[in-house]
Amino acid sequence: MKTVSELTDFYYKSLHPTLVELEEDRVALKKRVIFIESTLALIALILLYFIVQTAQFSLDSLAFVAFGYFAIAGIVYKMLIKDYAKEFKFRVIAPLIKEIDINLKYTPSHAYK
Repeated sequence: MKTVSELTDFYYKSLHPTLVELEEDRVALKKRVIFIESTLALIALILLYFIVQTAQFSLDSLAFVAFGYFAIAGIVYKMLIKDYAKEFKFRVIAPLIKEIDINLKYTPSHAYK
């Protein structure tokens, strides 16, 4: 097991540059997610507006639009962050685990998805 001093050195020499790069990717991804999710919400509101205007509004139609929005938004969100999460696991978590103790084994494919 490494000492705190050795882990601190590893962080500043190896992980910090990677984390700076990944932070830039995260900020760009955050902007893309906000834009796409906002667009989906706008589409859902427009759809709901047209349902109300055609006098076919009911709790069922509201529930249908809400369920559809959350289902599609969740799927789109998961698709958008999948690559970033995978890259983070391989570029940050895996090297950190190896640095802490060479006997530890990290399998990102078996981690919680």
